[in-house]
Amino acid sequence: NQRIVFVSDRGGQSDVWVMNADGSNPIQITDDAAVNEDPEFSPDGSKIVFEREDPDDGTLEIFMADADGSNPVQLTDAFGISEAPHFHPDGTEILFKSDRQGVFDIYLMDVNGSNVRQLTFTPWDDFDASWSPDGSTIVFSSQRAFPTREDLWIMNRDGGFQTRILFNSVWDWHPVYSTDGTRIIFTSDRETDDEYELYIMNADGSGVTQLTFNSATDDDAEFKKPGS
Repeated sequence: NQRIVFVSDRGGQSDVWVMNADGSNPIQITDDAAVNEDPEFSPDGSKIVFEREDPDDGTLEIFMADADGSNPVQLTDAFGISEAPHFHPDGTEILFKSDRQGVFDIYLMDVNGSNVRQLTFTPWDDFDASWSPDGSTIVFSSQRAFPTREDLWIMNRDGGFQTRILFNSVWDWHPVYSTDGTRIIFTSDRETDDEYELYIMNADGSGVTQLTFNSATDDDAEFKKPGS
């Protein structure tokens, strides 16, 4: 049966839950004094990775547990914030962002939390990273070109060949690849400042097309995965 992982505060604070695809059989996965958010299933569905906020000092670390909530393990233990974890499509690595060096950079670690590698090195924030379907490329947003705005960049799995694919003095963020890797959907305020709409483009940054048109905020889009 297909399962959905989500966050709910029905117990009084944000915790990770899972349920069947039809909404039945909701089960609470985390149950502690911390705030638990941003969960994601591993590609094989056996694990859940998520971020946990320490109730005492507000720091965020990344944890992983079995899909039923058992055997929780802390994967990161660094000064500041480590958050936004994403499994590599082959399940062997986890992509995340952290401000352990003073600004947000993008990091990669093995699925057990070892072998942490910093992928971006700039004085400005890099975040919103996500994988291409084949796991060879990472798309992310960065303030390195315009410190008060964000542009979209891509890089190889190991952090090499970092390339800017959008050139605008606007907010372009939350990029996500299509399931075939040929397109990227993202959020931008390029047409009207402070009104965020969804856009789609080719994976090289060409052919930008606006998808939504309204005075509300449209954000956090993702393509339907095959078989879902």
